[in-house]
Amino acid sequence: MTSLRLAAAATCLAALFSQPAGAIEARSLNDTARWLAGVDAPATTASQKGWEGLTQKRTPALRDFAQKHLAKEQACDTLFYPFSGPDMLNAVSLFPACKKYILFGLEPVGELPDLGKLDEKKQAAVRKDMDKAQSYLVARNYFVTQYMGSELRTPHLKGVLPLVSAMLVRTGYELHDYAWANTDGSKWDAAASTGTPRAIRLHFGKPGGPEQELFYASFDASDKGLKNNPGFLRFMEGVTPTATLIKSASYLLHDDIFSTMRGLVEKSPVLVQDDTGLPYRRLLGSGYKVELYGDYTGVLPVFKYRYQPELARAYAAVQPKEVLQFPWSYMYRIGGVGLQIARKPVTGPAVARVASGS
Repeated sequence: MTSLRLAAAATCLAALFSQPAGAIEARSLNDTARWLAGVDAPATTASQKGWEGLTQKRTPALRDFAQKHLAKEQACDTLFYPFSGPDMLNAVSLFPACKKYILFGLEPVGELPDLGKLDEKKQAAVRKDMDKAQSYLVARNYFVTQYMGSELRTPHLKGVLPLVSAMLVRTGYELHDYAWANTDGSKWDAAASTGTPRAIRLHFGKPGGPEQELFYASFDASDKGLKNNPGFLRFMEGVTPTATLIKSASYLLHDDIFSTMRGLVEKSPVLVQDDTGLPYRRLLGSGYKVELYGDYTGVLPVFKYRYQPELARAYAAVQPKEVLQFPWSYMYRIGGVGLQIARKPVTGPAVARVASGS
């Protein structure tokens, strides 16, 4: 009998650990996210206190801007956010009710900590790593790629999933389930795969509201990287983003080694970006009508070669300027940041389709 019980126990354990990530109970998943976010704990750290100020001031300002200037896109079908890393904060602040969010970055998908296996010392280590990983977002509203390379690969904090989960519950969403995936959107098969999952599908939503989905993939978006790993391009073949968000993107789309991704971005009918997105000259050449908000006060010294005289002249001609009431991109101080909304004019048959509601 003892051997039979041991065999049965071994079978149960094998079944447990072979379950997909989505098999985690929704309550357990959401509770883990709330613990990571610290929403049920006193604001004892600088990061937690910063989050309180952020959710009381910055996110309402982002939402006010979106309601004024992006009213038609706020409940979009699909938001595409290239080079986002784990930044769901800006995605859901500007576009709170999209059906699907597609994000990618170099940062690994990672995993959530098993709270039941953490003693107080390890719990404190996780919170410390979370605070450090979020510090730039809290203070300046962007992540720093070179820092995330180490901050999201600690013994206690793995990948973007903990940060994304915490941001969603911080902004009023509930997490439902998640499952590992491949960069082409197909289900990840642990038995047939080597290494770790490269993508994830996370389902969430407002309490009582419709279900929404985040698809995050980790890959190199350069032309060479996409040639070696074309799965994401196959995934995007069936997707037409309603809108695309680009910020703090290291001016990668200015470089011809990212021409494939640049071409993918240019298919979007609406772009919301800072000056690190598509160059202003290229926006105009691609047929976009560009709205300028905030101001363009230059670039960080490390990016001095990305200064855009055409964009500076265009901003100089805008009077009066609408000052952004939230930090945005590298020039993060209020009064010194610029945001552009670029729209492709809808003409001909497209107008008729919109008018008919089809």
